[in-house]
Amino acid sequence: MKKQSLYNLNKNGFTLVELLVVIAIISVLIALLLPAVQAAREAARRSQCVNNLKQLSLAIHNFHDTNTFLPAAGYSKHFMAAPNESEGKTPLDNTIAIRREISYLAQILPYIEQQFVYERALEDAQIGLGDADGNSRAPRGPSSGNYTISGTKYLTPWTTKIGTFLCPSSRNRTIAEDQPGLTSYHCNRGDLWVYWDWYTVARSPFVMHASGIMFGFEGIPDGLSNTVFLSEMCIGDNKVSQFIRGGIGNPATNSDNNKMSPVSVCMDIRGSDGEFNTTAKKTATIGRYWGSVSWNRATLFFTILPPNSPSCGYQDNDEAKVLTTPSSFHAGGVNVALGDASVRFFSETIHTTNLSYTITNGVDGFPTGGTGDLKNYTGPAIYGVWSQLGTRAGGENPVMP
Repeated sequence: MKKQSLYNLNKNGFTLVELLVVIAIISVLIALLLPAVQAAREAARRSQCVNNLKQLSLAIHNFHDTNTFLPAAGYSKHFMAAPNESEGKTPLDNTIAIRREISYLAQILPYIEQQFVYERALEDAQIGLGDADGNSRAPRGPSSGNYTISGTKYLTPWTTKIGTFLCPSSRNRTIAEDQPGLTSYHCNRGDLWVYWDWYTVARSPFVMHASGIMFGFEGIPDGLSNTVFLSEMCIGDNKVSQFIRGGIGNPATNSDNNKMSPVSVCMDIRGSDGEFNTTAKKTATIGRYWGSVSWNRATLFFTILPPNSPSCGYQDNDEAKVLTTPSSFHAGGVNVALGDASVRFFSETIHTTNLSYTITNGVDGFPTGGTGDLKNYTGPAIYGVWSQLGTRAGGENPVMP
């Protein structure tokens, strides 16, 4: 047998230099392809987010077609119905504390194929803060996830995890089974920074039914295609967070209690790298309960500060007046659903102005004297195009960006 030479043994292999060159080429290709893969994934997530908003918008339209009025921001007509008086309850018992804050999302459950959850939510809302076994059935808070009857633990309907309520790009989406479900999608409460329980304020499409104000599409003379209905917001991590997206800041200088201005105090705490520039912050509970208004934090927003700007609390121990601002992890802006059920991407550079404006009694259309001036203001939007898109009857005729 003829021996194979050493030369022939080596010529079919790779030298070390050749191997390193191949590895370098593969590394360059990965470096080039990875951003494209990540961009494609984000495009898919953004597309799903748009689809979720579309589904919720259509559910609102179906709700309207059935009821002839729009879902409430709070104090829902359906959930505020008086408890059965044969049980010894009245509309003023402790159930009122949770029934008044049931969110718009809970009201449209039957229109997104969640009829069973809706019926259980109605039942829990009527039971209220305490049943015969001392259980709370509230849609928010540490005890809202489960209750016990005769030693058996049950989950409340508020713990139901509903995919349509979550933007795939949002973070902090993983929670325990017995914790209230989350949401990325909030409804428009208008163009003025107001306390959530100021139920007579009706500048936006979503009002408090307790005020006796209920209207359908006819109550939006500005036009459905010119009026913001829904937007996404980053979900908070339920901690005292430094991050603006999903976080709640606390300005060192707060605005007037009843005038809630100037809103620039909220912009002033915006630091670099998406963080607050102050250590005074509040627990990041934005979007932590899909079933609750939760003092503006969970399911409401305002068209005041441009998207991805800070959300701010009011005073050191009061989160009932949170100025919630739309936000997302999509680059450059947020997805927004208009009244005609179309979904558009709004840039974080959308026109806003007059953020340092201070509301004064008897000036610029604000009533003279008394407190709570914003409750009665009927003038045009103050803070620019973004603000104008948040009113239902401001008559501003904004130029759509």
